[in-house]
Amino acid sequence: MKRAWAWMAAMTLAFAAGGCAASNQTYYEQAQRYLGCGDYATAAQLFRQLGEYRDAAEYVLYCEGLYAMEQGNLDLARANLAEVEPFKSSQRYLRYLEARALQDDGDLTGALAQYEALGSFADSAELAKALREAIPLQQLAQCEALIRAGQYTQALSLLDTMTLSEEVSALQEQCRQGIEKLQYDQACALYDSGRYEEALAAFEAMGDSLDAPARMMLCRSAMYRQAVSTAP
Repeated sequence: MKRAWAWMAAMTLAFAAGGCAASNQTYYEQAQRYLGCGDYATAAQLFRQLGEYRDAAEYVLYCEGLYAMEQGNLDLARANLAEVEPFKSSQRYLRYLEARALQDDGDLTGALAQYEALGSFADSAELAKALREAIPLQQLAQCEALIRAGQYTQALSLLDTMTLSEEVSALQEQCRQGIEKLQYDQACALYDSGRYEEALAAFEAMGDSLDAPARMMLCRSAMYRQAVSTAP
């Protein structure tokens, strides 16, 4: 379809060059049709032929912005559309490009909010649906990375905000075990350094986890021996 429209545009330009010049309004209407069909390059070329006729100059930048976006040149698309904002749908396209930038930077939650605000504009609805499926996977990956780094509290906080599933439950349990092990190691370090009262309090805070009750007895015995050794 685009090839047929491009052929018609070429014929139009040829007639104009041969003396059968079409009226400005005819060029304008043809350019509108190309724009409506998504042939942004040809539309921009026709609008450029119109010079200062009506809003042709704005349409040139608008069509070139859409063509640049179609080609993946998002910076150029953003620059052209910002130049004519709020012409036509330039504002919504700029918000769409902002969502694309957030998505490319890994901010899927921010991108999802932008796509949802755009509703059915362009392919925003389809991209929003894809992000709703991708965000939980990204969050799980973040939690796994935090757990590997020993940052169990941060991982558990993130997991508590997520929809409960088998994967989430397994990671939550892993975080709880990691937190207990950190507390246990810290209490053992206090005991080994002779700070028996602090170690006793730390083991008591753990309740029945691991062998905390047995360690509490060791702390009390050590405190008794320490008291006896220092008694006059």
